[in-house]
Amino acid sequence: MSHINDLDLSKSVLFKPNPNYKLNVNLKYLDDSIFMFEQFADEYSYAAWILAQHKSTRKGYNDFSTLPIMFLYRHAVELYLKGIFIYGKCIDALKSNSKIPTDLFSFNHKLEWFVPELKSICRMASWEWPPIIQLKNETIELPQVILELSKVDMSSTTFRYPFTKKTRETPINKSINFDIYRFALILKNTCELLSGACMGLNHQLSNFE
Repeated sequence: MSHINDLDLSKSVLFKPNPNYKLNVNLKYLDDSIFMFEQFADEYSYAAWILAQHKSTRKGYNDFSTLPIMFLYRHAVELYLKGIFIYGKCIDALKSNSKIPTDLFSFNHKLEWFVPELKSICRMASWEWPPIIQLKNETIELPQVILELSKVDMSSTTFRYPFTKKTRETPINKSINFDIYRFALILKNTCELLSGACMGLNHQLSNFE
């Protein structure tokens, strides 16, 4: 497998550094990168919110421009849940003086799989279940959001491709009229809640060191 690490940056077309160092980015994953899911998710969530705000100020209609917003938020939620799952399994193993389970990466793209795991981790951490997302005039339970996202995009493909690879079926074959800004606001709050859970579990894990 070829990696970005193998690139000769001086000859690269895409990754050539700028002489003005202020215009460059510096990417390097942590050596223990299994604990980086939260950092990745934070940036996908932030990018989605920026796009949603831009979308709300644009005149006219461009319905396909909502797809990146929905994909980025859906992907961020998946990354947060995977991070929470890893933190939870590591903490549980340390509490019981047992080895970290070998099935730590047994998850896939199906968000619904994480709901019972999330419930178990919340109880282990003595957190309220189910977590609540509070909008101005509406209260939503976190599992509702996760399960609905999973239902409409089970394999993380609905917002990325116009048809499924195996059956060539169109994932959205009827008109769906909805408030994209409300969608984004709910997912923004969801991501903030999940990010906070990652931070809390990270703190608990650090107490074992």
